[in-house]
Amino acid sequence: METSVYQHLQRCINDFKQLPKVTTETTIFSIGSRGYYENPTTDILAFFCDPSGEHKLGALVLSALLESLSLPELKTQLSNAPAREVVTQTNSRIDLLLESDDWVMVIENKIYHEQNNPFDSYEAYVQQGIFRDKTPIFVVLSPTGDLPDGYPQWQGLSYPTFIEKLKAKLAEHFISQPLSKWTVLLRDFLLHLENILMDSKHLQANTDFILNNYQELKDIAQLKSQVFIQLEADIKQHLAATFEQPIHSKPIKTWNKDNDAIRFALSQWLECDANNESDIVLFMDSQNASGMAINLYLYFTADEQKDIVLKALEQHPYRYLGVEADSYMCFTFNTISSADLDHLKSEVEDKLKLLQELDTLLRQ
Repeated sequence: METSVYQHLQRCINDFKQLPKVTTETTIFSIGSRGYYENPTTDILAFFCDPSGEHKLGALVLSALLESLSLPELKTQLSNAPAREVVTQTNSRIDLLLESDDWVMVIENKIYHEQNNPFDSYEAYVQQGIFRDKTPIFVVLSPTGDLPDGYPQWQGLSYPTFIEKLKAKLAEHFISQPLSKWTVLLRDFLLHLENILMDSKHLQANTDFILNNYQELKDIAQLKSQVFIQLEADIKQHLAATFEQPIHSKPIKTWNKDNDAIRFALSQWLECDANNESDIVLFMDSQNASGMAINLYLYFTADEQKDIVLKALEQHPYRYLGVEADSYMCFTFNTISSADLDHLKSEVEDKLKLLQELDTLLRQ
């Protein structure tokens, strides 16, 4: 592969490393499979928007909402409890309706979905019904605060703007009022909303990266496959010449969280005992400095053989992983110090010789 192509792929890898990594704090609202959906989020918002609600926070959330909309002059009192899923004359459903003595607010909550609601129906509901003597306020609450096209009466309110105003209000409340479970839950709810916005932001960044580098990513995946095919062939050829017998090898693509790995074994083991599938595995390991490590699997038939093996390995730098499939002692070796091909061949050869010695010790 030409140097310029390598440089192009390296640039793609560097861009990938620069993608933002998300570490979010788990909240009570993010536990479960549906905690981020719009309906439960709007339910919680409606609960805290009620100044007379059980939360005893008064108009804290409602005043933050009005100030976010540049409507601080409106009274922070409601004549009725916040209403959810209000059905209009055309059977459309308003997400959240807030009603005061002199104003009525329609809120469409859009966390992920596009703004394709029947806004005409919402407007008609509050302008022609029992609310027609009150000042109508139409709000789309969304991550970006974008407005629906062709509806000049509607206001766009972004979640970041609302969250910032609400966090300031909540901070003041923490200082002046005793701590309660509702202030803790409201703080957790704000954190949950911030997590949703962060997820959306990073999803867009990741999408842009994949689509803008799609061909390069395909080239990298193809190159990776070619490298492991050639690596298996080169090491297998080296081992066959060293041990002067056929070598069994097998590539594995789902090893330890989908890392690549290659198994190597001497043919003589299966020839002597059809149950003996002892082998070593060269695999990718991010915990090792070189990025690679080796596992050794030794077939045994009696428990007393385990002590014999552990005694024989006293002078070797291994970590015992226990018994797998009831018949194989498993050891791992983090002795690979570089990805140099000659070094890899030497390491695999050494571990296969060690496995051969141990197998001979048990079968003699």
